[in-house]
Amino acid sequence: MAKQSFADIYSIWEKTHDEQKMLQKRSKQDNAKDAKEQSQSLTINQIRRMKAQDELDLHSFKLEEALHETEVFIQESVKKGLKNVRIVTGKGLHSQNGKAVLRPEILSALKQNPNIREINIPKAQDGGTGALTIILKEAKIKA
Repeated sequence: MAKQSFADIYSIWEKTHDEQKMLQKRSKQDNAKDAKEQSQSLTINQIRRMKAQDELDLHSFKLEEALHETEVFIQESVKKGLKNVRIVTGKGLHSQNGKAVLRPEILSALKQNPNIREINIPKAQDGGTGALTIILKEAKIKA
């Protein structure tokens, strides 16, 4: 096997290397890193004002299903690093006797969840009393 000179190796590299592509890739990585750092430095007031990053609609769920789906939704949201999510419980207008079934039970379960920092009622255009806005705590990373 003949030894290749530096010039030969460089010539091959130059033909196969796409500098623009590498710069774009590096730029995307830097932007993602900046966005992650920025989201970690948000104040609580900024998080309260932000739009919900994800939503769970519990209309049509039975109570046990709704409780399970809520728990899974919160766990997944924390894993994804989300800060502000919304859960639509409905107002209970179509429940028997017109009394809400889901909302009080979901609210009770959320209050006991250690991943939750705050529970708020969103503005009318974001669901009002038929929804809950949840501010999540940051995920604890286990070593």
